[in-house]
Amino acid sequence: MNILITTSAISLRNDAWQSESFSAFDAVFHAAGLAHGSVKHVAHGEIS
Repeated sequence: MNILITTSAISLRNDAWQSESFSAFDAVFHAAGLAHGSVKHVAHGEIS
């Protein structure tokens, strides 16, 4: 059995993504993270 998997990446930093068509996709996976932030205190899973 052959399975074809295609991936694409877009930026959400501006509103340009709103003009993209997602109709060709079966699924959309959004991954985001905080990087280069200032963390002063971490306790019980909370960042303040």
